[in-house]
Amino acid sequence: GPFTSTYTLSPSLIYTKGISRGEDYRVRYRAENANGWGEFSDTALLKAATVPTKPPAPIYNPTLSDSDKIYLGFVPPSDNGGSDVTNYRLYMDPVGPTSNPTLI
Repeated sequence: GPFTSTYTLSPSLIYTKGISRGEDYRVRYRAENANGWGEFSDTALLKAATVPTKPPAPIYNPTLSDSDKIYLGFVPPSDNGGSDVTNYRLYMDPVGPTSNPTLI
């Protein structure tokens, strides 16, 4: 259907009035010059969300480890920012002079 809201914007404007976290929105824009309005951009779909909150530290379970494995448990962040968490990354370093963490 037709778009129901119109806002004046500049290339650096971030519009946040009336946005609800976790809601989906469709957006498009167009430009005007002395000769009139140009065509609309393609429509983009977006979810109003922030980054997830900091999760608790991983939980080490020493009773499940063996010589070449470390078993860690983790708890998802308490607030997903309004969008489902789709990926987790674990970075691990040996204790010592290593300078870069390893993504596993």
